[in-house]
Amino acid sequence: MLLPQAIPLFLLTCLMIVPFDVLGQDPHVQEIPLSKDATDISYSKSRGDIRFKTTDEMKTAGEFYQKTLIQQQWTKSKKDNLQKNFWVQSFSKQNRSLDVRVEKSDAGSEIRLTPKGFLWDEDLAPKPKDIPIPDGAEGLNYDDFFQSIEYQHNFSVEQLVTFYTSKLEGKIWSKSGEDSATERIANLHRISGTASVRISITTEEKFRKVRISTKGMSWDEIKLANAATKKKMEESVASKTPDKAKLPNRIEKPKQGIAKMAKIASTCTVTVDGKKTDLKEIIAFEVISYGKWQTHIVATATPVKLEPILKLLQSNVPEESWKQSGKLPTPYVRLVLDDMDQPQNLQLYADKVPGIGSTPELDGNALVEDGRARGKYTLRSGKFFDHTYSAEISFDTPLITSNSTPAKRLASAPKLENVGKIVLGSKTFPLANVVVYQMNEGEKVVTYVQLTEKPIDKDKLQSALKKAKGLDDLPLSFQTQIKLSFDANDELQSVFLWCDGVSLNWSGNDNIKSQMQSEDGRVRGTVHTLVSEDSFGKKCDFQASFDSMMIQVAK
Repeated sequence: MLLPQAIPLFLLTCLMIVPFDVLGQDPHVQEIPLSKDATDISYSKSRGDIRFKTTDEMKTAGEFYQKTLIQQQWTKSKKDNLQKNFWVQSFSKQNRSLDVRVEKSDAGSEIRLTPKGFLWDEDLAPKPKDIPIPDGAEGLNYDDFFQSIEYQHNFSVEQLVTFYTSKLEGKIWSKSGEDSATERIANLHRISGTASVRISITTEEKFRKVRISTKGMSWDEIKLANAATKKKMEESVASKTPDKAKLPNRIEKPKQGIAKMAKIASTCTVTVDGKKTDLKEIIAFEVISYGKWQTHIVATATPVKLEPILKLLQSNVPEESWKQSGKLPTPYVRLVLDDMDQPQNLQLYADKVPGIGSTPELDGNALVEDGRARGKYTLRSGKFFDHTYSAEISFDTPLITSNSTPAKRLASAPKLENVGKIVLGSKTFPLANVVVYQMNEGEKVVTYVQLTEKPIDKDKLQSALKKAKGLDDLPLSFQTQIKLSFDANDELQSVFLWCDGVSLNWSGNDNIKSQMQSEDGRVRGTVHTLVSEDSFGKKCDFQASFDSMMIQVAK
């Protein structure tokens, strides 16, 4: 097609570079200026920020953004947050905003840009719902955590390969590497800009299982839809009387004589990027999942609280409707067996890396019989972005049922001292007083352990807890303190320190080691820093031990 001669070439070039603003679209995050010597650059929509390092000093880096953005007609907020070690500036332009945080580092500065009203790579990439699914697919599941799609189909491997080869057309998708296919399995890889999909097709008995792993796509829409579906299902389950729940029929299996089999050791090791972690706590229990029985073999580093699991087993709530009570302490390995003792998948989470493997990646066997689960499985190496993982589990353990009674873990545990201290620079601040209480935060129950310099009136606190809607309603005096929060699995969520006019708030800090157990109102544990934290140029460490009864609130 010939171009009209009335439009000169230079004008066409101008039309091609019209800014997003003029076209009525949001600009791209890549258009935000970075320092000339920026290194270790990362753009993350999930975090909502851009991060990089520069050799510029904090003042120079901050002034660069102040000058550059004002020149680009951004409006700067009149009030900055300027501290000794960091500088935060806020800018706005039309319907967009940009926060610039510059923090001192040994080699210069670390920059974090938090933009709003911009497009990310994921916004411009194909959406998960754009990936074609053949008619007749069964068990279709969009997993927004692993960002993958799974389903089953009675098509042959060849038919599925032909379907995706024709549907992932060249205008949007291009091949990455060579496709591989046999009569029973196939693997395809396609890319589109920064987005990619890996399609794995395996044969399982009379059907084909398809798993589509994605990268660089926006799953926000799917997350919202999944959350809405889960909420609707939970409301439906909650409205039913548990004793009316229907139990699925059990499959009749030939007996293999598990009682005569020799006992094997229960051990588990998960390996992430070459680092091994031993998980010594192993339990097994049956659940109902989508109308069928499953057996879950769970390995953890710390004991799983059985009370919430028993409550769910007694109510016959299906596993897909479990809320917080189904959450496991990390790190963990979970092996899922179907009602014929065949593996469905092995899930793991360790060193902040999630992993999953299905039948083709699993080697081993299992037997669930007469209230006992016995077996061994190995998950061959898998990948999560740039991380590699594998796992080995051996188990021989009784099944936990709705009639099981949880063992008392703290009954014989020796009493710990209620004491703590904060070391800030050259000063040490002892904390000799402890209170323990719980608060409801949405659907979650959070346990707070607070160590303070001066005692807190427990009677006033108990009275306030009956009426409190949040921590601000409680009579917790503002003083030197360590405040710890733990989730329903007794895992540390956050640490707040107030000391010598300095407040510090940490969550997800790998330099803090904690161990806590709660039972029958007793809360016992320890927490301490592994490496000194920096607080405005001063080294900060803390440690605490606690063993106290929780303040009870009558219901």
